[in-house]
Amino acid sequence: MALTRRAFLAMASSTASFASPCLGALGKNVPLSGAGKPLCGVEAAYLAISDPSRWNATYEARWGPLGHQTQQQIANVLHDKNGLYDDSDGVFAWIVHYWIRAWVKMAHLTGRTIYMDTCVDFIDTMFDRTDAKRVARGEITENYVREPGYFRGTGKGGPFWKCGQEASVVVNGQIIQGILWFVDTVYADPRWDAYRKKADKYFVGAKIVADTFDNDWQAVGNKGSYHYRDSQGSGTLGVTAVAFNQAATMMTAQILINKWAPSSARLDKIRRLVRTWLEDYMVERPDGTLTWRYIANHPTLTATEDVGHANIDVNFLVAAYLTGETDLQQHHMMALAKTFLEHVQVGGRYLNKFIDGRTEAGFNENWNAGVDWIELARFDPGIADVAVNIYNASYPPTAPGGILWSRPMFGWANLLSMQTTC
Repeated sequence: MALTRRAFLAMASSTASFASPCLGALGKNVPLSGAGKPLCGVEAAYLAISDPSRWNATYEARWGPLGHQTQQQIANVLHDKNGLYDDSDGVFAWIVHYWIRAWVKMAHLTGRTIYMDTCVDFIDTMFDRTDAKRVARGEITENYVREPGYFRGTGKGGPFWKCGQEASVVVNGQIIQGILWFVDTVYADPRWDAYRKKADKYFVGAKIVADTFDNDWQAVGNKGSYHYRDSQGSGTLGVTAVAFNQAATMMTAQILINKWAPSSARLDKIRRLVRTWLEDYMVERPDGTLTWRYIANHPTLTATEDVGHANIDVNFLVAAYLTGETDLQQHHMMALAKTFLEHVQVGGRYLNKFIDGRTEAGFNENWNAGVDWIELARFDPGIADVAVNIYNASYPPTAPGGILWSRPMFGWANLLSMQTTC
């Protein structure tokens, strides 16, 4: 049941960014994003973007018609330079990832093929621009400093996507995770059977990337994580585990792969990363909320996790909990929800920068309220009301393109999906 506006107001009144763009029990008849307790009951009257037609109009006024895309539309989203993809900003990871999830969410909500066709054109473009294909066409040369597939010095590109001179687990995790949300939707819903051949092809490509990064994985005791390679150019795998968000996004992709191609080895990795968070990161506070660091056991990077990177963390933690196969329990989810309500959001108006309630002047990435933190509304529906209030104030349909972009538009798609009847 949705909270009333009065209940929301009563609740509200009681209540570090290190990465460059290159860093940062389920039934099979439903998409992973729809499993568990439904997110539903948000009242449409409260939404500035109140229905799919309004979402479409907001989108198309800025990025052109939905459906099969022109090359110019794709180039505009990717910020192509002289007709070529510039990998230095990780656009596939940090923009297209969220667009795919938004389009998939809208397809699931409406049943319209225009969103799925948009996904296909962008995913085809992404697979056409792997390092291997770009090197083979002479668009780029192999210049790896760090990558997991031992292509460094061979003159060949890998079946993945570099950012600058590095093919990292975080960028590639983000890219294939977005692709796998499309695959998951097709496999789970017979409405999309016409896209099955595409989904099969994408699934194989994403799995190759995930499995290549197994070379960066290390198990330690009963835990495990992906690890950094030497940044001086030797390519040697080091002993420092990557920041949690960097492992988390690839492991969410692993969850999606494991759903459709179960593997004991893959599930073992999922379980081990959960234990790493529970034992090396999560700190229970006296008020029943949680805090954790950006990276564990690092001699200099000791800062508390920021809200944006925590979005990626929460995405993984909720997905892992919903598998029913890890050490995560409902009380952990409730504590995460309480953390958002008591330390992340402020009066239903904006977000603090850090998960412990601290902030910095000028911080305004309030779109985080509607992206992956919103999945915690499964455990406390007050989170949805907070997100609606923040989005109405910060991301109206009249906001300029610099304000409305892939992540806020994905947030609006999430909020629209919550209007459905449980």
